[in-house]
Amino acid sequence: MEDVSARALVERADFLDFSYELPVFLLSIGQFPRTYLPELLGVHLAWQFLELPSFGPNVIRDARKLHSLPSVDDVLADPEHIERGRTLTLQAVDEMLCDASIGARETTWQRIWSGTAMMAKAWTGWMESARALAPTGPPDPRQEMIELLCRKAPHAYGYHADKRLGADLIDDHFGREQFNPSEVLEHLAESPFVKPGDPDKSHFLKELVGFDGPMLAVFSAAELETMSEWIRTLPDETPEAASPEPVSTDNTAENGARERPMWSKAAFRQRSERKFKGCSVRELYHYLVNVEYYPDILPVAERFARSRFERSMASLTRGERPIPSEHYHPEALEEWVYNKHRQQVDSYRPLEGEPVVSREAFSEGTVQLAPLILIDGGWLQGMCSPSIIHTIIGRMLFHIFYEEVGAGSAAGHHANIYRDLLAAMGEKAPPVETMEFAKWSRLRDSSFEVPTLWLSISCFPRHFMPEILGLNLAVELAGLGGPYMEARDILRHFGLPAVFVELHNAADNVVAGHAGWALKSIKKYLDEVASREGPHNLDQTWRRVWSGVRATLPQIGKVRLLG
Repeated sequence: MEDVSARALVERADFLDFSYELPVFLLSIGQFPRTYLPELLGVHLAWQFLELPSFGPNVIRDARKLHSLPSVDDVLADPEHIERGRTLTLQAVDEMLCDASIGARETTWQRIWSGTAMMAKAWTGWMESARALAPTGPPDPRQEMIELLCRKAPHAYGYHADKRLGADLIDDHFGREQFNPSEVLEHLAESPFVKPGDPDKSHFLKELVGFDGPMLAVFSAAELETMSEWIRTLPDETPEAASPEPVSTDNTAENGARERPMWSKAAFRQRSERKFKGCSVRELYHYLVNVEYYPDILPVAERFARSRFERSMASLTRGERPIPSEHYHPEALEEWVYNKHRQQVDSYRPLEGEPVVSREAFSEGTVQLAPLILIDGGWLQGMCSPSIIHTIIGRMLFHIFYEEVGAGSAAGHHANIYRDLLAAMGEKAPPVETMEFAKWSRLRDSSFEVPTLWLSISCFPRHFMPEILGLNLAVELAGLGGPYMEARDILRHFGLPAVFVELHNAADNVVAGHAGWALKSIKKYLDEVASREGPHNLDQTWRRVWSGVRATLPQIGKVRLLG
């Protein structure tokens, strides 16, 4: 099968249109979680209680059993896991209805139920269409042969020269505008190529597809088995059978000229540049937090990220965090990470007496981190994309993201823990998605630089994957050890909760924590690049990774960059 993101997947002739309707609906509503949150919850409610979590695993189990393949771990359809999904979904419905005002509760419930109804209708439609196409009764070798001929005929035309099947040339059969597989099958059954009832003595299977035959490797093992079974069912004297309606293989209408996109890439970019000309970093942060409502900000976000990485790349070998080696070596990467960690741990000095920094200055520094911490994990939010999540790298990075946002617990969400710390300091930040937060006078412009980069690259997870991997390592390693322990001591000294720094000092460890996962994901990714593209392209990707490691540092100016 082609990759889920490949154009070829949607151009496969063996997939009918109805197979795309349900997934396109799910992908579409998934793009607008804030606009359609009640409907989305309703969709999920139907998903859980129509038993869709176990549908796929059961199909896999049954198919493997049918084809005598090794079974897979039954954990795929673990009843306890499925029941927990249902419980959480019902709790989410209750929470949403409780959060709604009394006047809006009925409307909210109607929207939830609307999503449930839409999902049920889409699923029922798929099931009915699939059931109508599915064969019933015992296997039908003749029908399987007809389907085989339909698959092969468009590609077989032109290879048979003067060879005949019945009164006509074989290529004439395959080249007809109205190809009739039943007619071809009838002629083949009566031809010298086939001995009815005995596939082992049939010239077709004995010689034509053999090592010295003209059709070697034309058919798969499964297709040869289909032919063998069909021949086995043929009577010695094949009765004349009525041919069904001819099957047309003309899909010109389906593959006709496609509509042009409403906007070309160049026009979309120009429109975006005009609309957001002079956009400040604060405004860009706001638009990216709310990218669902401002999708045309994406070209500006890409330019912002690219500019930052170009500056980082321009000074890769000097300054703070220079690239450990000109050529990629996993040992050099590991050594840099472990040395950096050790330096940070060894820098720790237990607090004795009063801290050097005042409470006011400490609180001020904490507030300036708000744009960053209130979107903790934001640089990895693109890992949820269907085109990435099924890959090894995607799952490794999603593992980190999942824990950054509380692993399903609102109380454990790092941003909520940070808000509790701000509240203990007497600071109440506006909601992060509002323009009020972006314009909050307590924050400096510079406090938005790095978090805006996080949000920018998260919009292009495949394009900026090397840089994301490097930035992820830098973020997870930052503060680990001494800096977090010193912050913990100061927080306790001032009577403030230290949960945030203690949590990160544990969760980000370099062995089995986020920093360790970050290191492993880089090594795995570069191994894949070397395997896929060859070692000669590895160093360029390695430099891109390291530009991500350095991207959180203050960057050189435009004049120096041009120089």
